[in-house]
Amino acid sequence: LFSPPEEEVPEQLASNFLAMAQQARFFLGAHARLGLAETSGLLGRAYCNSLTLYAPAEPGDPLREVGVGVSASIAMFNHSCSPNAAWEIDSSGCLRVVTTAEVLAGDELRITYTDPRQPAATRRAR
Repeated sequence: LFSPPEEEVPEQLASNFLAMAQQARFFLGAHARLGLAETSGLLGRAYCNSLTLYAPAEPGDPLREVGVGVSASIAMFNHSCSPNAAWEIDSSGCLRVVTTAEVLAGDELRITYTDPRQPAATRRAR
């Protein structure tokens, strides 16, 4: 999975990862603990490769955030502001990728890394 270059991680975000890594020791047994740098790096990779999951509360309702998922396969898709694919949760709770526009043989499948329902200025700020 993608690891962000240290020089590209905002200082506040890096500080947050370190604080979370320090707190992780309270959740893990001694045999499962990692060093702060390694734990912070894992958190960074999870952050860069996570997907916000959306689903309606009831069929026909608008989509709402229901969780976060990590999929090494979906993380390999490139971003586009005009995506031709999206991820969704299927009836068994698994992540799957579906096309959202016509895709011809040889076309690259692209997803958006941001919430497409947000205004363009908000998406660009991320």
